[in-house]
This record gives sequence, C-alpha cells and structure tokens, in this order.
Amino acid sequence: MLSYFWDSELHLAFLALAFESFAGTVELVIEIWLRRVRAKKTDEAEHRKEQLESAFRLIAAVCFIVAIVVTWRIVVLQGAHEAQQKNQEELVKRLEIKLAEESKRADELKAEMRPRHLTDAQFIKLVQALRLIPKEGISLKSQESGREAADFKDELFRAFTSAGFSCSSISVVGTWPVVYPKGVAVVGKKWPAPNPVVRDLIKDALQSAGIEISPIQTHSEAEGRDVTILVGEKPNAELEKAQNAASNALAKASEIEAKGRARHITVEQRAKFKELLENAPRGNVGVTTLGDVDTETETYADEIRQMVNFAGYNAGGRVGFATGGGVSRKGIRVAVKSAFDPTPFAGAMLRTLNEIGIAAEGSVASPDLRIGYNEIIIIVGLKP
Repeated sequence: MLSYFWDSELHLAFLALAFESFAGTVELVIEIWLRRVRAKKTDEAEHRKEQLESAFRLIAAVCFIVAIVVTWRIVVLQGAHEAQQKNQEELVKRLEIKLAEESKRADELKAEMRPRHLTDAQFIKLVQALRLIPKEGISLKSQESGREAADFKDELFRAFTSAGFSCSSISVVGTWPVVYPKGVAVVGKKWPAPNPVVRDLIKDALQSAGIEISPIQTHSEAEGRDVTILVGEKPNAELEKAQNAASNALAKASEIEAKGRARHITVEQRAKFKELLENAPRGNVGVTTLGDVDTETETYADEIRQMVNFAGYNAGGRVGFATGGGVSRKGIRVAVKSAFDPTPFAGAMLRTLNEIGIAAEGSVASPDLRIGYNEIIIIVGLKP
C-alpha cells in the first residue's frame, strides 16, 4: 500500500489533499472548542485550553512536515519522469539525424541508379568538344544483362557521329568471355596502341560533358588502332546496403517514438468495440490497475473503462486498483475467476480488444481480486 502512494505523483497529491482536509477539519473543531473554553475562567478550563493549544500546534507541525515530504517526493518523481522523457527525446533525435543521413545517402544512390542519359545540354557540349579533336576510328561497345548500358552507348554513338567520327557500335549481352569495367572506360590495346593524345582528348571531352570515366587504360576488347569506348553496367554495389540501413533506422525511430507516446483509446476504437460486441452476452467488467503504475497507465485504464461502459457493459464509475507490490506487469490482461468455468463473454471481450488494436491476453485472476459471478476483470499494466 505504501508503494502505491509513494511511487505515484497523482496518488501522493490525493493523499496529501485528504490529510490536509482531515487536519484542517480537526483544527477547525479545536478552534471552536477553544473559543468556548476561553469564555470560562476556571483552572480546569485553563488546563484544557493549554491541552487544546498544544494539540493545535502539534497538528499544524505534522501538516507542515507532511507537506514538505510530499512536495519533495513529487519533485523527485517529476525529475525522474522529465529525465526519462529527455533521454527518450534525445534518442529519438539521434535516430532522426541518422535516419536523415541514411535517407540522403539512399536518395543519392537511387539517383546514381537512374538510367544514364545525355541531356540536350550534355549532348551539345560533347559534340562541340569532339569537333575540335582529330578524327580517328571509334569503337563503342556495351555489355550488361539489360538495356541501360546499350541505350547509353547508342546516345554516345549519335554524339560521336554528329561530331564527324567514323564509329562502330556493338552490344554484348552477358559477361562471357570477358567482363567490361563498370561505368565508361576509354581504352586501347597495348599493341598496336591508338594515338594516346587523341584518347586523352576524348576522355577530356567526355568528362567536360559530365560523364565519369574509368581510370582503365587498356582492355582486351579494344579494337586494333581504334579508340574503344566500353560502356559497362552502372555501379550499384552500395545501393541495397544504404536502403537497408535507412529502413532499419526508420523502423527504430518509429519504435522509440511509439514507446514515448501515451496510450489512448481513439474514437474509431470505441465505435468498433461497441459494434463487435453488439450481440455478445452482457455482464460486469471490472477495470483495474495492479501494483505500482504511472499516470499514463491510470489514464489509459480509465479510457478503457469508459469504452466498456459505452459498449453496454457495467464497468462502474471509476478504475480500481490492487496492491500487488513491486512493479506492475506490463500489457493488458482479461482475467476470469476460473479456467474451468469462464464467464460467457470473456472470450468475446478478449478477442474484440485484440481486433481493435489493443494487445491483450487471457489469464486466471488471483483470489485477492475477488471476481464475482458473471464478471471479468481487465487488468491494465504499464506500457510495454
């Protein structure tokens, strides 16, 4: 019983109010009595007056001490609650920052994974740069399992032919017998090698148009003395990793945020609860908390009580409490008096609570809960 008041701000405040009210009433009675005694001048009256004044001072002192202790304990509980809330907010903030970073990285990688295309501005800039280069044979080759690389190679082919180059174009499906480098590479054979100056100028032209070039210089797929441009698959190795990290961070942030929110019964839940139990048997339903609970649990239990009354059951005018001692069990339980003779509507009540989104489990109540005939008890515990 002591822990029920000691660990709850609301219960402490009610206890202090009740004590102050009782003490104030006693002081008022003493004051009225003192006024009557003061009117008398006998020795017995004087002695009684001194006793009453001493009692008055003692009660006032006790009230003052109780007020100090209650105020101190409430401040301690509020400080602990604020510290817990602050820690949760900081954790959510850190997760939100991490989520934003991972989401940004995923967006960047998604942008990298979009099909490559030459914009009109890139096409014009590339053609203008290529027209300044000595014309040599150009061989364009693409290799991939799909069409993205081949389509991009065809756009490069149009740019080179527009600039006056003589080009050949080949698309290879699969990786046999050799593997092309990812991205775009401007290569040649080791022997006979194409003009390195022209090859470097072509690289510069492609880069000036915003096309990233692989550092590879030679490749077995190079065509004779031609400058060979190999278009491989677009790199995507880190995309899945970044997307998974962003998804995990979002799930964790949502979980922490949900734990920080207080539980409440929504209007939709109330309406659905009543609808689902419209034809179920009726009876008494006790709604109670067990052990040491916080204000959030008490408020949620009262909302459940109101919902049960709204559905046509008798849940009483207030939430009960049982002194189990220690920390309350988490979650919601629908308790019956006996597993061998359950109340007819207990199953419907348990099933309906779960259907409207309130996770509940069935149990057999302990004897101290004193369940009556045709009655069940909904035990509301701390938030999981």
